[in-house]
Amino acid sequence: MIYPFAMQGPMLHVAGFHPLPVVPATKRPAPSGWQRYCREPMPAEFVARYTEAATPYGTALALGCRGLVVVDIDTDQPAELTVIRGVLGPARRPLMRGRRGFAALGHDPSGRIKTRHLHGLVDVLGAGACKVIPSTMHPSGAPYTWLAHPLDGRPPEDLPAWPEDLFSRLCEALGHESNPPSRSKPLPQAVPELTHAEIARHRAYVEAVLGREADRLGAMAAASGRNLATFRLLCRVGRWVHAGVLPRERLIQAVLDACQRNDLLVEDGHRSVLATIESGLAKSVNDTLPLLLGRAAA
Repeated sequence: MIYPFAMQGPMLHVAGFHPLPVVPATKRPAPSGWQRYCREPMPAEFVARYTEAATPYGTALALGCRGLVVVDIDTDQPAELTVIRGVLGPARRPLMRGRRGFAALGHDPSGRIKTRHLHGLVDVLGAGACKVIPSTMHPSGAPYTWLAHPLDGRPPEDLPAWPEDLFSRLCEALGHESNPPSRSKPLPQAVPELTHAEIARHRAYVEAVLGREADRLGAMAAASGRNLATFRLLCRVGRWVHAGVLPRERLIQAVLDACQRNDLLVEDGHRSVLATIESGLAKSVNDTLPLLLGRAAA
């Protein structure tokens, strides 16, 4: 029997894609550090190593390389699908389906489209992300399938182009803000007491903390407590969101990016990670800010 990666990997690599072997019954790429192939060339030896393996690997594509960007639709609501299809347009782009919704592949000629999430509806997936493709099996046991225009040997640059403001267009069409304000209530005891100088100090402090903790979270391996670490990061940093110092979307995006790097998004899915984020934010809602004297240090 010829397994998906053994059948597809070499052909995709020759066409200019960066194929990744996927652990059976998961959506997780097998090699550690696979994100490097979102930015740098993938050697033929890498593909050959996994093509010749006895493990029945599935296939995913490393995104961002040569402008490859995927729009992942995570809804089956007819009204929402109609709106989203209206934004994506009639271009003959590859479309595929997993358990719910569909995914559309395209090329980013601007090189500026980043991974962004419209929670529970649409994910725009670029550099640092990956996407499982047919005929790999979804963890549910059903196969990923092509809905239209399977990859046929064309390079990523030949796929229909995405507009640079793709995410903003999707948000507008669906009635969401692309950069929504914080929805959390500020802490009454914190906000009135903060001067402009104190707010600036707190913002510098929490940005340093968030950067450091997100780097640690993003470097965590499987089975190392990533869910708990995510929850604790939100518990620690959430107080600055509730105090109006750190934008809610800034924190959520930083955590999602870290969970993309450590594969937690791939393994557990966006809904699970977002539930952990909301739990951490809820836990920290009554936490007061620390006292920062003088110039804050990280």
